[in-house]
Order: sequence, then C-alpha cells, then structure tokens
Amino acid sequence: MFDVDSWQEILETVRKNKLRTLLTAFSVAWGILILVVLLGSGEGLSHGVQYQFRNSATNSIRVRSGQTSMPFHGLRPGRSVQFVNQDFDDVRANVKDADHVSARYFIRGNVTIAYKNITSSYNVRCVHPDYQYIQMTVMSEGRFINPIDIEQCRKVVVLGDRARAQLFKGETALGKYVKVNGIPFMVVASPSDPGSQGEAETLFLPISTAQRAFNGANQIGALLMTLGDAGVDESNAIATSVRRRLAARHGFDPEDERAVFIFNTLVEFQRYIGLTGGIRMFVWIIGVGTLLAGVVGVSNHHDDHGQGADQGNRRTQGHRGRLPGRS
Repeated sequence: MFDVDSWQEILETVRKNKLRTLLTAFSVAWGILILVVLLGSGEGLSHGVQYQFRNSATNSIRVRSGQTSMPFHGLRPGRSVQFVNQDFDDVRANVKDADHVSARYFIRGNVTIAYKNITSSYNVRCVHPDYQYIQMTVMSEGRFINPIDIEQCRKVVVLGDRARAQLFKGETALGKYVKVNGIPFMVVASPSDPGSQGEAETLFLPISTAQRAFNGANQIGALLMTLGDAGVDESNAIATSVRRRLAARHGFDPEDERAVFIFNTLVEFQRYIGLTGGIRMFVWIIGVGTLLAGVVGVSNHHDDHGQGADQGNRRTQGHRGRLPGRS
C-alpha cells in the first residue's frame, strides 16, 4: 500500500542529498545504457557473421590445388597439382556423404562480355549443375545449367541480375545471345541474389563448354561439395578422405597440406559462432557487473541514510529523556 511517511522520507533524503542522488541515478542509467549497447553490438556481430555465410551452404567443402611441399616416393617438393575431370568423377562416385558435387574451371586472362555495342567485364564461373545448391543460387527467371548442357557442351549462359541490367538496359534477356570473349552464348536464366553484388555480376557457364571453348582440355581448378547433415567431426573425416583420394591420384603425401587446400565451411562457421557466443557472454558479464556496481552504490546510499536517521533519532530521544534543570 501507499505509505505517506515512506515517500516523505524519500523526498526529504533526495532534497538533502541532491548531488549524491543525481550521481547514483546516473550510475544506474549508465550501467543500463552500457548493457544495451554491448548486447546490441554482440547481436550485431553474430548476425554479421551469419550474413557473411548467407550465399554459401554452411556444410560445404571447397578444394583447391596447390604445390607439393614434401618429398614423396622420390619425387621432389614444389610440383604443381593439377585437377582434372577424372578427379571430379572419382569424388562424385566415391564420396557417399556428399549431397551435391561440382567442379569449377577458371578461364585464364581477361573475360569480356558483349551484347550489341555494349562491352564489359564480369566474373565468370564455369561449373556443374550442382553448383546452384552449393552456392544457394536463386533463379529470378529461367533455369540454371542442367546435365544436358554438360553432356552436349551447349553454349548457354546464366546471367546475373546486375550484369543483365547493364547489358540489356531493360530488354528481355532470355533467348538472346551475349558474346563471351567473342564466342556467342544464349541466355537461359538470371539468378536473383540482392544481398550479393558478386553473384549479381556473375556469369555461369557449363564447365564442359568452357573447357572446350577456351582451351581448358580436361583441367579443373577446384572441387566443391555439400555434406548434408554431417557434423564437424564427420566433415573433417570426409575432408581427410578427399585429400587421401587426391593424393593417391596425383602422387603426393596425404599429410602435405600445401599440395591441396581444403576449406571446410562448417568448421569455419562453427568457429565463428563459438567466437560470437563467447563475445556475447563477455558482454553479459560486463553489463551485469556495471549494473551491480550501480546497485551497490544505491545500497550504500540507503545504508548511510539509514544510519544517519538512526543517529538523529537517538539524539532526539536523549534530549527528550533529560529532566529540566539537571546537567
């Protein structure tokens, strides 16, 4: 219930200790502000990490070739490892835990894209159909590369939204031809990924067509795959298995990590999630500690006031207890 005496006592205390009350209130408000800011920063960092992984499956493995750094069966280090189509076939056939598998071929030199009198330069990815699921590419119109494109080496291209807008200036792109380094390719689709500028300015070609058209022979530059519901330990085991298969095919030490570079997205994603979780915990500790400091300040203020009031009451009672005329 509302106690008039208590409120009067509180108001009287505030009136007599204005500066102390103001500082105490400021410390509590500052603690709350710091807690809110730190929690907001922690959540922002967590969402930022997840945003960075938005365009790729978080359970994927990417394999790039490198150079050997260890001798193996009489072979000197420093040899370049070159992936070929047979590596893709071997991984797709024998890595049972891989849901989607794609190779990627890199066109050497500058790549120019032309439509009518408009010429520009864009990123070109030469891939298999499963790349759509590995990179989580969404089609706004048309279709992605399909197995028939690969088998028949069709000259088709999937044109990113921004690249399409810059080249066609509002015209319909589907069914029309653009020239990639002077070779005509028919536009069959346009992916839509508003959160990724790189995806919007990218062209996708069938890997078999690109190898034939741009003198790639049977060479590939990278292998990519998704691993379904595999956990961190299982994904590491799969990565080790892939490394050993490639080591057996190309003659390098399976322990040579510079011969083949493997990026395990799931491990990196879990590492960042653990880091942001630790940061959030630290933020909570700092914020709660700041609030507790304010609470201690308020408690000390209340105790000091209570002790002063008790001393005043005792002095008043002492004066009242003395008889008139006595010392």
